[in-house]
Amino acid sequence: MPVSFGDNVRFRSTPVTERLGVAGQIGTVYGESVPSASGVEVEGPCPSDFAVNVFIESRRESFWVSPEHVEFVDHGAGQVMTIGEKRFVRDASGEWMERH
Repeated sequence: MPVSFGDNVRFRSTPVTERLGVAGQIGTVYGESVPSASGVEVEGPCPSDFAVNVFIESRRESFWVSPEHVEFVDHGAGQVMTIGEKRFVRDASGEWMERH
């Protein structure tokens, strides 16, 4: 399953995640990018030219990695996102529902 913004993911055990000391840890996808266009620095190879930014709350640190280095845990139901005056809450299916 592809991961996207707001998903909770677990770092797989790979040479890259072992080097970073994050293998097995859980984080939240805070961003997505095409490194060749954005210039973000990705940890390790990025063969698909697509990367996700994963934030680990306990470390207060984020990492740009190729999606191959993470596995889906859940959609992070209950997360709240505010854009201007609009408030959205994520449900268990991954949908962002506008709340008033």
